[in-house]
Amino acid sequence: MRIQILLVILLTTILFVSCKKDDPVLERDKFIGKWSGNLETSIKLNGQDIQYETIDIIETITAGAEANQILFSKNTANEIIAIVSDSTFNIQEQEQINILQEKMYIATITGTGILSQNHDLTISTKRVTIDNGDTIEWICTESLKLR
Repeated sequence: MRIQILLVILLTTILFVSCKKDDPVLERDKFIGKWSGNLETSIKLNGQDIQYETIDIIETITAGAEANQILFSKNTANEIIAIVSDSTFNIQEQEQINILQEKMYIATITGTGILSQNHDLTISTKRVTIDNGDTIEWICTESLKLR
């Protein structure tokens, strides 16, 4: 009888230890990782195109401080914070440092990201700054795949 009680206690202990609850999967987890693809950038001065380029890019997205946040740099000096909801994220208005023709500008950035069903990520951002009465816009679209 004692052996049976010890056996029941042992099996119960093993059952509780092996049934540890897994960490929850967060919506942001599908965005975290290293992405590669291309970046199309259009720069406008007072509404007129002054520069356009397409370059290859690698974008690393990491977890933010909150459960629904992601961070990435978009080739700027500051990290961008985005808020994830399902398969999209929104970049709330933030200030960024941008450089154009060897001059530094403080720009306001906004944007979105959309993850398609086939796991392609499109990030669209717009940075706007006003310098000496001139409006400069950086309009960027990234088309990325998880590496």
